Amino acid sequence: MKRILFILFILTGFQCYSQINMDSLLNELLHSNQYQKIEPTKRLLEEFQRYESTDGQELYEVYFDSTGKLNEYLGLTVSYFLKDKKGRTIKRVGYNLKGEYYLWDLNPITEYKYLGDSTITDYFDSKSKLEYRNLTIVDSQGRIIEKSEFDNQLQLVIKIATFYNDKENEIIVKRIGRGDVLKPNKNGLSIQVKKTDSADSTFVIEEQFLDSNSELIDADHNDLGRGIELKYSYLKRKIQNGETIENYYNVEGVEVCRVIDGISVLINAR
Repeated sequence: MKRILFILFILTGFQCYSQINMDSLLNELLHSNQYQKIEPTKRLLEEFQRYESTDGQELYEVYFDSTGKLNEYLGLTVSYFLKDKKGRTIKRVGYNLKGEYYLWDLNPITEYKYLGDSTITDYFDSKSKLEYRNLTIVDSQGRIIEKSEFDNQLQLVIKIATFYNDKENEIIVKRIGRGDVLKPNKNGLSIQVKKTDSADSTFVIEEQFLDSNSELIDADHNDLGRGIELKYSYLKRKIQNGETIENYYNVEGVEVCRVIDGISVLINAR
């Protein structure tokens, strides 16, 4: 998009995105010798033809109908990706056939900034206004230790902080709001404590759901009930005879649900 100046303008202090002229874009992709046609990709149920710039830093996904004409698939015609020198996406923009910003039920404009162990993702609406920002921070092993969401005024909405105690095979996840205080969700959950298998740190064998006072709190934290009142505050997980079995218990220690390979079996639900 470096050569297609009518598509995108960057102004000092803020960003202004122009709409795209589809005829001009298609002519640029097909005849400028600045882009090459590469293998198509599938989005949902349809294929989008891809065109990559000669320097590999720009990529267009374009939808053509069965007659070979530029068209819309569920409203989407073109997706544009701008990449940095490491091949990471730093901008994604979607357009409909009229050249207006559109990307199904996603934000049509997304920007990514990579700062060491942190990634900042900004989501813009169809008028190029910031809707919200996400911040993700990883540790030296690439594990996520913080995921934060900010509103369009860049005020913190929620921070999910994850603490790893590798010696104890324990992971603690906390929901934190403004002022660095715990912020419970609709179920009253503020803290989640996970125990992992000593032989496989990715397999969680126990989970506890706690409130802001670090007390077990009963609720359907994983939405297992499907309309049936189901409350539990901790679970145990194991693999037996090739099946993953999860046992869910309430604060009294009564098993209320069992999940075997993703299939729920209600035991003491109301």
